Amino acid sequence: MSSRAPRLTLSVLVALAALGASACIPTANFDERSKVKSPRILAIVADHPELGPGDSTTLSVLFADPLGGGRAVKYRWTACVATESLGGGGAGLNGAQYGMQEAAAGCSDPAAAYDLGEGETALLVAPPEATIDVLVARFRELVGSAISDAYVERLLTDVGLQLTVQVAVYTDGAAGEELLTTGFKRVVVSRRAQKGTNPPRPRFAVGDYGVISAYAPGGSGFDCLTESGEPLVVPPRTSLALRPDPTPQDPLDTATDEPWTLDATCTDTDPVTECYGILDPQGFFTNKPEGAFYSWLITAGELFEGTTLRPARDDEWTSPAAPGDVTMWVITRDGHGGTAACRATITVR
Repeated sequence: MSSRAPRLTLSVLVALAALGASACIPTANFDERSKVKSPRILAIVADHPELGPGDSTTLSVLFADPLGGGRAVKYRWTACVATESLGGGGAGLNGAQYGMQEAAAGCSDPAAAYDLGEGETALLVAPPEATIDVLVARFRELVGSAISDAYVERLLTDVGLQLTVQVAVYTDGAAGEELLTTGFKRVVVSRRAQKGTNPPRPRFAVGDYGVISAYAPGGSGFDCLTESGEPLVVPPRTSLALRPDPTPQDPLDTATDEPWTLDATCTDTDPVTECYGILDPQGFFTNKPEGAFYSWLITAGELFEGTTLRPARDDEWTSPAAPGDVTMWVITRDGHGGTAACRATITVR
């Protein structure tokens, strides 16, 4: 049964929800952004993208430095738990924001920011119930007395908090430190019994030349290898179809697929996605199926699309004219904090 948010609360939360909706699915076709030419954070993955109060998750960063020549870098992590974390607010609402030109809101209260340390990974512990109670008290001061205890409880259970995690990448050489880039990611904290998970790790076919998978023997971390165990070799100047999740149970991409819609029962037959709770623009609690989208990135050649999503997740890559190794990255995001990613090497000759 849907519940309408009080008008005063709605004015605060709908603004946050609108921000999240606008950032949820990036515009298809990144053009030159799909070609990795400079230091970039391509993905941040939390092994558990949705937590209960007091639970923990480990975050990993997929960083590309194509011109760095193997230089040493270091990662510094921080997190933010502020009042805007309630109701879908906070930075990094599209699952991740990468690049220093994409500023995030950060913490409105400096005291709400805390250090997660240095390293390729970071451990994030969700705020305990006592901290959430403090956030709720501050939230009530913001919006007045118009919200009920039942409404707040449902907000924390069905929608949850949106925590912001930031990672900054620095050089670590004799010449001193230099900030290369930053990335932001959200992690959901809710009281839901059934927590959201990450999408399946990437698996995709490259034309008829083979299937590359994060589950292939010998792979680790963010590495994708061929399922055959042999290097994937393609000819130059060739257009090749890229198809994610090439399995019999995967729904085919067709123009007759039903569009993603709000649905109180949240009918979702796509094996890549799940359902989650939101506040819709009218102020009702409802469920929504995730909308998985795929980011394709390369070091050479040309992609038809930088981002694909249902009902047309397939992409097309034209291999470069020059022989050599090409790195290709595939990142799957579900629009609700879940991320999966890997990189693969394709030889052109």
